[in-house]
Amino acid sequence: MTSGVAGRMVAAVVLASVAALSPVALAQNRGRGGPAPAGEVVGAGNYIHVVADLDRTVAFYRTLLGVDPNGGVTNRPYAANEPVATMYNTPGGKFRGATFKVPNSDLGLEFIDWEGNRAAPVKARVFDPGAPVIVLQVRRIEDGIAAVNMHGGSFVTPNGEPVRFSSEQFSPRRLMIVRDPDGYFIELINPDQSSEAPEPGNVVGANFRYTATDSNRAAHFFNTAFGFDVVDATAFTDDPVLGKMMALGVVAQRFARSTVPGSTLGIQFAQYDKLDGRQVDQGLPRPGTSMLRLMVRDFDASLAKAKANGAKVAPGNDPPVKIGNAGRRMAVVTGPDGLLLQLAEAPPPSGR
Repeated sequence: MTSGVAGRMVAAVVLASVAALSPVALAQNRGRGGPAPAGEVVGAGNYIHVVADLDRTVAFYRTLLGVDPNGGVTNRPYAANEPVATMYNTPGGKFRGATFKVPNSDLGLEFIDWEGNRAAPVKARVFDPGAPVIVLQVRRIEDGIAAVNMHGGSFVTPNGEPVRFSSEQFSPRRLMIVRDPDGYFIELINPDQSSEAPEPGNVVGANFRYTATDSNRAAHFFNTAFGFDVVDATAFTDDPVLGKMMALGVVAQRFARSTVPGSTLGIQFAQYDKLDGRQVDQGLPRPGTSMLRLMVRDFDASLAKAKANGAKVAPGNDPPVKIGNAGRRMAVVTGPDGLLLQLAEAPPPSGR
């Protein structure tokens, strides 16, 4: 294979991670989700992560994202909320939390710290089915490195040294994979050419990636259960760039992809060939457990379709809980390869 052909193949793979992250594409697509059929997803909610130490996590993400958490940095006390505790399989527990809006994206991050939580933390590798990754295009990859060094994260990419990449399609850029303090994976992409983006902070775009045993099977679950439009993965491609980031040399991988309806949040379903991936053992309320919240218009219909397509209701969520004065319903279900999803009843349209 000539170097030019090899470069184009690698560029095609990297495209799955970075094309949807351009500020122009985000600006053009924002709000294009359009109306969703009754009973299906109408927007992306937060990506939720159970943590062992909220203060440490907030410090990590302030450094990485370059923004403060929603509501500012405060001394957040533990408090009781029995419906939430039931949903997280820790009845009677007290928790504290924080949320961040990831700049220039429809991704929100939510962190939950349960008082006295001594459950064994989740252990995962990037290529293990069920492992989630957030993919961030950043202005300064150095801020991500600083977050790891200062606040208890770790590096997947060897020696904390970004991998350099350029191609006919892309200007030079640096890439790396890190873990946050609870082991959650973050892929950082930093083009050498500065990116224009309207919102301040270190991030100019974000996607969500999920490792699957079979990328097309996982994508089609979201299609049949929730009405996602999906683009199937094709043949496996050798990817030395991702392989270097994962400290594996060269990996054979393929991606299926979609966008959460009613949002611009891209979601990728990654499958890796000839690796000894083992399904991640998640289970609330273990630190490192994570779930994607999906806002649904018809809660009963969405829950029924999820179960009909193989999803299992998580412990503590049958029956669904009711949250807040409005009593909107929420439930956690387990989807393909152990991915946790939190279905949340969307508020009715204004005026109703």
